[in-house]
Amino acid sequence: MSSGKLHFAKIWESNANLVGDSPALINDSQVVSWSEYESQASKIANFLQVKGLKQDSKVGIYLHNCNEFLIAQFGVFKMGGCPINVNYRYKEDELVYLLDNSDAEAVFSLARALRSAPAQKPRPAPVKMMALISSSASAASRAEMISACICPV
Repeated sequence: MSSGKLHFAKIWESNANLVGDSPALINDSQVVSWSEYESQASKIANFLQVKGLKQDSKVGIYLHNCNEFLIAQFGVFKMGGCPINVNYRYKEDELVYLLDNSDAEAVFSLARALRSAPAQKPRPAPVKMMALISSSASAASRAEMISACICPV
């Protein structure tokens, strides 16, 4: 990512340096500090780069409104990518259309969300990887999974 431009990732990294122990994300009883937010986003950024994504790569985020969505988004920003919000209510043909036409190279999704997604059909051409997050896991466990990116398909 260009160091001369002001960007969400730079602002959020500055917040982590200034007020690291303060809450950055709160969802029900799950609280994520600025330091944890930055650390988890860094893991995602590194994971995406290891998978071959580069600056300006597009990444679909097919998650409900939750901390994991924001952590994935921050990770994409940190590696200089472009997060693509994918509405979890989309039907199969809408998902295929969006992912194909957005040129998304990666997708983060809750495993249960893919029940309505194209399960047996080939991925749209540019998608290189999908990271699935267990739907039955607790919010804290989902955050650990997404930050460790332990569920690539």
